[in-house]
Amino acid sequence: MREKFTIVATTLLLFGLVVTGCNKEFRSMVKKSKSRSIQDIDTAAVYFYNRKKYDRAIPLFEQLVPAMAGTSRQPELYYYYAWSRYMMGELVSSAFYFEDFSQKFPSNEHATECEWMVAKCYYRLSDPHYLDQTYTDKAIAQLQLFLSRNPKSDYEEDCMGYLNDLRERKAKKAFEQAKLYYNLGYFKAAVKAFEVMISEYPDSDFREESQFLLFKSAHSLAGVSTDRRKVERYQEAGVFYERFAKKFPESKFAKEAANLDDSGKKSLEKLRLEELEREQVKLYKSIEENVNLALRTKDEEERAKAKSRALKSYEELRDDYPDSEYLPKADQLYSKLSMGQSGEQE
Repeated sequence: MREKFTIVATTLLLFGLVVTGCNKEFRSMVKKSKSRSIQDIDTAAVYFYNRKKYDRAIPLFEQLVPAMAGTSRQPELYYYYAWSRYMMGELVSSAFYFEDFSQKFPSNEHATECEWMVAKCYYRLSDPHYLDQTYTDKAIAQLQLFLSRNPKSDYEEDCMGYLNDLRERKAKKAFEQAKLYYNLGYFKAAVKAFEVMISEYPDSDFREESQFLLFKSAHSLAGVSTDRRKVERYQEAGVFYERFAKKFPESKFAKEAANLDDSGKKSLEKLRLEELEREQVKLYKSIEENVNLALRTKDEEERAKAKSRALKSYEELRDDYPDSEYLPKADQLYSKLSMGQSGEQE
């Protein structure tokens, strides 16, 4: 028991001596940092930097960097200063200093690293997809610039990873905005938004659902359109369906999409039949109106014109719609016209 006590006491004593020594060294550096000697300030700044006491190092580097302007020592101090800002989480200011470093000292061994750190700062500053994407755009631009300037750097793989992550973030924002339009019933805006999203982010993880919702939005837009626009919009929706089915034949949305497409085709057929019906009614009404006009008018010229119009409409109905239910009625009217004119001649 006595031996154990001796060991513990010795250990505590040694630990105390080490701590005391460290404290003495620390106090010495603090004292040097307050000295007017540039060399002492330099020594203290690097001491604090190496021990990750960046809050202590930063004000010293702020004195040293301008004081060492034009010397071979300035780049190294500036490099430490930029990293100190970064390690303190001051991403905006550290991005500025890293960029300034790479521009002021382009041939320095740290220049490429600092250029990379500018992009990394903006990447870390970028917000989630549901917030403002200003820094995301800046990060993408900076990463692309870095790649163009340093195509084979050691940071290439990380750079591509960051770019993919940021693009996917932008794609998600665009997807959710387009989907919001769809959910609110703004189908025309949804169609446009999904088209833009797919065009700008063709390899996104949201491509499949976006392609499906583009078709679904177009189909819904056709359904709420005026009769004049329905045919055109159902046909456009059909084109979107073909693209979706070709691109994602095994999609989890395939069955729903196929059912919607069948519904669209049935609607198109119904619209086509309704249009044919309207055309036949229009021709029959023309025949009826002009036959009646020809029979009751006493003006020979007006009667001749009315008969000509009736004959033209009758021939069009007979030739274009030989099975029309209005054709027998039209025959009767035309016969009435012939008989009426024959009676007048007698």
